[in-house]
Amino acid sequence: MDFLSEKREIADTLNAHRKKAVEFRQDTTAIDLQLKELEMNVLAYQNDLVQKNPESITALMLLGNKDIDIPALDVAAEELQRARFYYYRKHFFDHIDFSNPALIRTPFLYNKIERYLDQLTVQIPDTISQTIDEILLKMEPANETWKFYVSHFLNKYAKSLVIGMDAVYVHMVDQYYSKGRTTWVAKETLEKIIDNAEKLRPTLLGKIAEDVTLYTEDKQPVRIHDIQSDYLVLFFWAPDCGHCKQSMPDIVKFSEKFKDKGVKVVAVCTKGRDKVAECWDFVKEKNMGVFYYNLTDELYRSRYHVKYDVRTTPKVFILDKDKKIILKNVAGEKLDEVMTEVMKNDGKM
Repeated sequence: MDFLSEKREIADTLNAHRKKAVEFRQDTTAIDLQLKELEMNVLAYQNDLVQKNPESITALMLLGNKDIDIPALDVAAEELQRARFYYYRKHFFDHIDFSNPALIRTPFLYNKIERYLDQLTVQIPDTISQTIDEILLKMEPANETWKFYVSHFLNKYAKSLVIGMDAVYVHMVDQYYSKGRTTWVAKETLEKIIDNAEKLRPTLLGKIAEDVTLYTEDKQPVRIHDIQSDYLVLFFWAPDCGHCKQSMPDIVKFSEKFKDKGVKVVAVCTKGRDKVAECWDFVKEKNMGVFYYNLTDELYRSRYHVKYDVRTTPKVFILDKDKKIILKNVAGEKLDEVMTEVMKNDGKM
């Protein structure tokens, strides 16, 4: 590898000279020839190393980093860039030996996979899930590599802050953890993973929100599915929740701005039983009468905590006219911006 380091230093120097030559509008032909010769020498060295030590880590990494030669593609000019991208993506792993467990001990494979998932894959949960399945299928002959990446993908999307990526987590649980394929996971841990997926499942984007019956201050029942509106913002909150207190002025302002634009805000206080009075005191104090409804479930009979996965507050859902979940976990100060974008795209995000 000293050879490669030496040649890299020479290439860096030549590129620096070339940059200056271009700045001063000088001829770069001689430098270009030197760079081309250097490239050919390095390529010859790498090919020789791979032939002599095909099973070495170095050889595997060199092969994996080999440039993808994109042939001339018989497509219309306006489709050429897209066609080149899809060809590049399709052949991205051509020189990767997934069956070799040695690669798991290098950052090379990890970085390659992360780039493929994050930069070369459309960031839609279904597409990401399909891509993960394809990658893991290639890895199955190398059991340790497969196990590592099953765990990695689960944790990656469990921690993701991108709205909607919990669907990838649920997919991982359904395809690998719930089917008895992760035998190395302790029983207690496995049960927690599966339980978490079940809690997330009802509120995945694109699902029809569960219908629940909640109550006004004067005990009048209100069914969520009976509320007719182009868009419904469902906001779960608690009077002793610091983030709720911070975001409430933004949501009040949002409600006042959008109430004549086909948007209804329904606020659900999560306090019940002997603490439900705290809800109504807070409603009056924070001018929440502007909302279409302020509701509670004093005896928790609706099980909204389960149906809407309300483990923490605040929790915000944006539903369309059919009560399909368009977005969730939107910060109060972002509601105006997000709803404007939702309406601009006719409910599609």
